[in-house]
Amino acid sequence: MVTALLGVWVQDDTGPVLTSRKRYHFKPDGSYEFVFTSRNTGSREEKLLVREEGRFTVEAGRLTISPRAGRSRSFPWRVEKDPYVGDVRLVMVLPDGTLDVYYRE
Repeated sequence: MVTALLGVWVQDDTGPVLTSRKRYHFKPDGSYEFVFTSRNTGSREEKLLVREEGRFTVEAGRLTISPRAGRSRSFPWRVEKDPYVGDVRLVMVLPDGTLDVYYRE
């Protein structure tokens, strides 16, 4: 088990009209939970868009996420310090090369 990955990671996207949050919780038993919510900016009422649970594995620099329902996805990943603010961040490289970045909650 890669302990650097364990814990809660969040990605917030705050816009002028809508705020969204993606949240991964990687647990020591190899399970994970992913929650994607949105809310109107200025509101406290959140709308649940996606909730996913399953298992994850790490092998040879690749993170594989296997939801209970749906297809597994696998991609390179790393935990590093943000070069600008120094916070620890989780970086997953999506198939199109886009970096999907999450910060510890």
